[in-house]
Amino acid sequence: LERNLLGRIKAALAVRELWGEFVKCLDLFAQKLISRVELISLISDIFPPGRENLLEEFDRLLASRGATDNPTEEAWFSMPLSEIDFSNCTRCTPSYRKLPISYPKPPCSERTAMCRAVLNDTWVSVPTGSEDFAFKNMRKNQYE
Repeated sequence: LERNLLGRIKAALAVRELWGEFVKCLDLFAQKLISRVELISLISDIFPPGRENLLEEFDRLLASRGATDNPTEEAWFSMPLSEIDFSNCTRCTPSYRKLPISYPKPPCSERTAMCRAVLNDTWVSVPTGSEDFAFKNMRKNQYE
């Protein structure tokens, strides 16, 4: 999918210098020096008129692969569940909580309709009671 799209973009940017500029912009984005919005803004200037469909397809590809416009969304994904406050979240059982509404849904581009219907993206297991100890703080019995 990506190779096909990039091949069509390279063909649309027939001048070698334009393709080079496109690759430079991708490199800046890959190094996290520019955001997705800035990337799209930069490359929209080098796309020839009438090829906006490729730009839109490229933007959808970035979104499906997890590129976000919101840096706080990326912070959520790197935060361990142990640091999220589940005290005000809906409880299903004593150890299952619903993720906060503000928690973004991770992109899942390869899911089928059946996968979306049956896989859980909402509930997480939260340690409670005796499960709540970190490994190094586990209580030891008299034989340990």
